[in-house]
Amino acid sequence: MSEEEKRRFNETSRKAAQARLAETKARKRLKMEDLEFGALADAASQEAKRSKMEANRQEALQRKAAFLERKRQEAEDTEICTVVAAWSLVQLEAEQPENDAWMLSAES
Repeated sequence: MSEEEKRRFNETSRKAAQARLAETKARKRLKMEDLEFGALADAASQEAKRSKMEANRQEALQRKAAFLERKRQEAEDTEICTVVAAWSLVQLEAEQPENDAWMLSAES
């Protein structure tokens, strides 16, 4: 092999090695980009899940607040009915002794 052939062979080998190295670096870079993209996608997915859970929690809190408001209103309505019923009983009892006295005097 002549010196020129050796030089061309070495040059070709060097260029092939550089091409393989560049290809390897490109693959690693793509792999890293894929990993970074995967990490970003995972983070976005986690954020979406967290947002959905937060929305569900807020909705549950609103439902609970509405339920408690309905129960408070029912209790208030029941309390008003109880007061009215108690007042009616007081009125009835207030009238009852007169009726009893009237009935007792009628029997005599």
